[in-house]
Amino acid sequence: MIDGWQVHVRSAVQARSRLNCEIGDIGCSQRAAHIHHRKLRGHGDHTEQNALHVCLACHVRVHGLGAAAFVLGWRVHPWDDAASVLWWPAFAAGAHWAGWSDDPTASAVMHTTQTSGRQP
Repeated sequence: MIDGWQVHVRSAVQARSRLNCEIGDIGCSQRAAHIHHRKLRGHGDHTEQNALHVCLACHVRVHGLGAAAFVLGWRVHPWDDAASVLWWPAFAAGAHWAGWSDDPTASAVMHTTQTSGRQP
């Protein structure tokens, strides 16, 4: 286990990202070097769905965003299932948004069977 990630999870995340930063926010270097726990490491979710492959700049930024990181799906509340929370910009890769809450702390939820709701 490396930094809380089992080798097979780390490998799956790296394959998914193709070693590119999965956040791509302001200042992004595009080259992923860190695996970020969307739900904090202490909550014990060390699954591929809870992981984002990110560059250092985006990793630092996501931890400084506060509530916005939850809205974007870059952070996940301890009581939420990380597998059901889609992150921005993942929808661009073909996932569909089931809806968007008016609650600024709520996360978008992925829906794979049909497209409905509005996109951020």
